[in-house]
Amino acid sequence: MPVRRGRDSNGCYYQWGNQKKYYYECGNEQARKRAKHKAAKQGRAVYSQGYKG
Repeated sequence: MPVRRGRDSNGCYYQWGNQKKYYYECGNEQARKRAKHKAAKQGRAVYSQGYKG
């Protein structure tokens, strides 16, 4: 399951699956990269615990 990017009433975010949304300031490249990294890290953690998809 890939990390996906979105936007809702709270702002821009990255999310892995149905897990937590990592919000960042829209237009801020550094914040966007941090949020994407956190969402990808969350995906790796889920797979390491035996998620089969």
